[in-house]
Amino acid sequence: MTNEVMVGDKELGRYYKAVDKQLEENEDVKLMSRGQVNNGKALDVAEIVRREEGATVEDINTSTAKFENDDEETVRVTELEVEIENNDEE
Repeated sequence: MTNEVMVGDKELGRYYKAVDKQLEENEDVKLMSRGQVNNGKALDVAEIVRREEGATVEDINTSTAKFENDDEETVRVTELEVEIENNDEE
């Protein structure tokens, strides 16, 4: 089972720590985000984890979610999933 970290409005370091902790305990982790700003943040976290921890970015998937806003207009938002695998040989 893949462990998930949802990227949102908190600072980047919190997500890095959450992913690092998950990778200490598990083989892999999935970063998930929604929207332009959070998607960029998720990619930044994945790159930092790859560079600093030696993890591998296994897969990046995108999709589109549709919502109705308060004005009953359809809004489309890009969703992102980044799968990261621990390369630790313990």
